[in-house]
Amino acid sequence: MKNILIAGAVMVMFNAWTCSAEENDANKGIAVVTGHGKALPEEEIVRLFKFEEGVGDLFAVDTIENGQFRFEIPVEEGLTIYSLLIDYPAFPFMIHKLYLTPGAKVEIEAPDNYMFTWPVKSSVPEQAEYELFIHKNVRRQI
Repeated sequence: MKNILIAGAVMVMFNAWTCSAEENDANKGIAVVTGHGKALPEEEIVRLFKFEEGVGDLFAVDTIENGQFRFEIPVEEGLTIYSLLIDYPAFPFMIHKLYLTPGAKVEIEAPDNYMFTWPVKSSVPEQAEYELFIHKNVRRQI
């Protein structure tokens, strides 16, 4: 009887371990983009476009709630470029380019209405390079 209980416990632990490994594998292809800030207008739509061969297709939409938005984006292998857009009268027409890879974590801060210059923290090296380029050029203009 004791051996049956031990075998049962081992099976339950093995099953829990394999399920958690499968969940981790499933999440590897998901990039998570979150945005927050005082400039985000409540109940406005945030759009994410995917660009391929110079053409942008609407990929995802979210509604700003409590000054926040969030996208969970399935990203296949490699680097994919997206553009974030909020079509709101108080915002100049701007996009913010996002570089995503499978499993990327991206956090966007929205301190003002100039989306192009919003600070972005990302686990994707290309995004960090893009941010340096943008902010270095913006400082020159001021």
